[in-house]
Amino acid sequence: MVVALLSILHARFIWFPFEPIGFTRVWTTFLAACILKTLILRIGRSATHGNYGIPITSGFLAGYVVVTVLFGAMNLVRFFIQF
Repeated sequence: MVVALLSILHARFIWFPFEPIGFTRVWTTFLAACILKTLILRIGRSATHGNYGIPITSGFLAGYVVVTVLFGAMNLVRFFIQF
């Protein structure tokens, strides 16, 4: 229902900023994170969450930021200095 409403609003108003596909992508990401956290806390308790869950998540996010910055710099160099 929400995606249909966002799709209609996005088609009707040019200035409407939200894309329905982006909403579903963000929603599924948050849902997956919530399910994983709930499973980790129920199966392994808070010690597992503190010892494994937080370091894995922060390492993944730090690696994602590093890769994004490096590829962004490479794309800028490739755009302005063509081969």
